[in-house]
Amino acid sequence: MKPGFIGLIFLTGVNCCVSESVSKEELSTYVTNDNNGLVKTAEKNNVDIHLVYRPKELVLLQEAEPGTDEWIRAMKNLDSLDYFVLQISKNGHEVENTWVHDDRQFLHAVKYLSDGITNEIEMEIGNNSILPEQTVFSQTFGTAGRTSVLIVFKSYLEKQVGTFKVVWKDSALGVGRVEFTFQTSDIRKVPKLKTANI
Repeated sequence: MKPGFIGLIFLTGVNCCVSESVSKEELSTYVTNDNNGLVKTAEKNNVDIHLVYRPKELVLLQEAEPGTDEWIRAMKNLDSLDYFVLQISKNGHEVENTWVHDDRQFLHAVKYLSDGITNEIEMEIGNNSILPEQTVFSQTFGTAGRTSVLIVFKSYLEKQVGTFKVVWKDSALGVGRVEFTFQTSDIRKVPKLKTANI
């Protein structure tokens, strides 16, 4: 997958749905509703961590118009992929800004978020352990309040059953090991995006 495409994916807002066919705004509201099981949270060593499932239909809105041939082709290409956003903050700020006055440590944290974190995240589902296809860190220079890393797995969760875990074995940010457990049934409940008048 092209890095540019992944970059556009990252810019899409966090979203999901409520009925058979819903608008972009309804998808966004659905994902952030705690009752829908798509947002998991943890706190370790004064670091707040959120892991949010992101439906692939909203990922595609930056690339294609819903319902077009291009949209249909793109959905097929992304059929087996699942997207999550890891959000990390400390004292209400991006976690890397913990070391903003220490150039060496700050650059180490940014390098880790840009590259090293890919090797420290995995999905555990059934007897399988799946590493990310890619992770994408978007540096916001203190304007977002949370560090965000997009995680892309080739896991086809809509075809899975039972529970699965996303495990982050942090070695650089003072967090350590964190596990997030999801239900595949919650993934299958995500409604579809309207293909017209969104």
